[in-house]
Order: sequence, then C-alpha cells, then structure tokens
Amino acid sequence: MHLVLRSVKYGIRARASLTDQGFTILKESTAQLCWRQSKYLSGYAKMHEKLVADGTIIRKDERLGRFVKDVAFKSPSAAAAVVLGRQSNRCTDGKLKRAANRTALGQRDPVAEGASGLRGC
Repeated sequence: MHLVLRSVKYGIRARASLTDQGFTILKESTAQLCWRQSKYLSGYAKMHEKLVADGTIIRKDERLGRFVKDVAFKSPSAAAAVVLGRQSNRCTDGKLKRAANRTALGQRDPVAEGASGLRGC
C-alpha cells in the first residue's frame, strides 16, 4: 500500500511506502525544487539541498522537482519536509504517522490518500 502526500496549491504529489530502510519516497514523486523557508541551519533544509545538488531531485519546471529514484527517510517528518520544501506541521506529520502505522499493521487507511488537507499549503 502506498501513501500519498500532496499539496494541490503547489502541484505536489509524492508517493511513499514503508520499507525496511524507513519511510521511502518513491521515484517520480514531485517535490518543491527550492527550500521555501529561510535556511536557518535546518537539518531538513540541508537534506533537501543535498538531494537537489546530487541529482536525486531534478528540475521538473520552475517550481517543482522530481525524484529520479526511491529515497528512504528515517521519519515521516523528514520525508514531508523534503517534499514540501519546508518544515512540516504537526497536522501533516500526524496524518503521515497514522497512515504509516496503519499500513504497517496491514490496515487500510482512509487518510492514506491523504495528508492532502495540508494547512498552510
């Protein structure tokens, strides 16, 4: 079962799954090309910058990037931050964590097509 993180406002649609390596954003998912917040030495900002610099996230258009391979993150928060190009809020993290937990238990989650109710996006 795949989880979907999306922001209609920004045209982002990232598919993810739970793997042995962690919370994995799947190849062809879209993400913000540039970090949208000031770079106040955020670990997530550095992670985003590294993925763009090493070609893991490539330019799709002027605003969006595209993952060229699957990328594992240690947490749903890290994955959401990199995809959204900003620190993610607790509402988003909570939806992703609940969806991930239900997926791990083999349950269907109505929110899994979700975290689409992103506040501030």
